[in-house]
Amino acid sequence: MTDQKNEFSLQGFADYFEFVHEKMLDHKFVWMLGAGASLASGIPLGSELVDRWLDEMKIREVGKDVPIKKWATAKTLGIKNFKYKKRASFYSKIYDRRFKEYPEEGYAYLEDVMANADPSPGYSILAGALAEQPARHNAVVTTNFDNLVADALSIYTDTFPFVCGHESLTPFVRVAMRRPMVCKIHRDLLLAPQNDWHSLRRLRDPWGMALRALFEHYTPLFLGYG
Repeated sequence: MTDQKNEFSLQGFADYFEFVHEKMLDHKFVWMLGAGASLASGIPLGSELVDRWLDEMKIREVGKDVPIKKWATAKTLGIKNFKYKKRASFYSKIYDRRFKEYPEEGYAYLEDVMANADPSPGYSILAGALAEQPARHNAVVTTNFDNLVADALSIYTDTFPFVCGHESLTPFVRVAMRRPMVCKIHRDLLLAPQNDWHSLRRLRDPWGMALRALFEHYTPLFLGYG
């Protein structure tokens, strides 16, 4: 076997998706949405939030005059192996450092950055695929907290999804669902979203069981990941 990856152009992927959709009727896709899928809707990327939080912490602790690159070190932040040039990869630990004493402030911060987001045009295409009958490519698994998928379905279709925004709801996640399904594996924005390092080290067991069952029947398509 070779480790070489097969890469499609955008048109090549569209052609592949069309072929599978029309000729392989027993084959289904699940949409895996990352933070980049929400960027066009006005929700900042994790890397942008990291820069905001580092700057806010620096100003609180030493003021504006100290350069951010000089202040943001592994020792200052208490984050092992932290490197400023790789700061985005420390997203959850920086979130934890910024809000660990005030978790409710962290939830409020996330609510604020997502408050006025509207689904971008791309979500209309996704909504159409999710709402198609008979149900087929109708599942979303996302690390995002926002409600853009549900909003798009409300705006562009006449159906509404089952939104599983907490691990306690995973018993209701079924492979064969008549309506669209949105699995928020880091929880919903209003249900104590999991954003800190300790929560993100591994998925909670109920999600593991639900996703294993889902991936036995769906092929994942990743959108909005770096």
